Amino acid sequence: KKKDLATLLYIAICCIDICTSLAHLPVTIVLFNERLQVGPFSNHLVCTSWSIVFPYLQTISIFLVMLLSVSRTLAIAVPFYKVQRRKVISAFLFYSLLLTLKDSMSLQFGVRAVYGKPGPFCVLHILLKMAKIANIVLVSMEIGPGRNGHSALIPLL
Repeated sequence: KKKDLATLLYIAICCIDICTSLAHLPVTIVLFNERLQVGPFSNHLVCTSWSIVFPYLQTISIFLVMLLSVSRTLAIAVPFYKVQRRKVISAFLFYSLLLTLKDSMSLQFGVRAVYGKPGPFCVLHILLKMAKIANIVLVSMEIGPGRNGHSALIPLL
C-alpha cells in the first residue's frame, strides 16, 4: 500500500519521538543516582554521544512537525496543489545533513562534552575561540539570520 506524504511524516515523527524517549534513559539513571557522576555519563564516549544525539533528535522532530504543518496547510489553502514528496524528503535530508555537519565540525574544532552537576546531563563546551566562531557560523546557517540580517549569536562571543 502506497503511503501519502502526511502518513510518512507522521511515521517519521513517531520514530524520532520514540528515539528521544529512549535517549532520556541515561538522564533517568543519573537522577536515580542523586546526580553523581556514576552511571552512563561517567563514560566520556557516552557523554559526548548523548550531548550530540539528544539535541539532534529534538531539532529533527521539530523540523518534521514543521514540514507536516506546512504540507497540511498547503493542502487546505490550495486544494489542487500537489506537494511533491521528493522536495519534502530533500528538505529533510538537507537539514539533517546540515545538523550533522555542524556537530561533526564542532567535534573537530575542540569541543568537549562535560557532565554538569546542576543538571542531570552532559553539555558541550567549546574550548577554542576559532571553534566558537565556526560554531556560530554553522548555527546561524541552521537557524537563519537574526534582526537586520546579522546573526543573533554574535554577542555570545
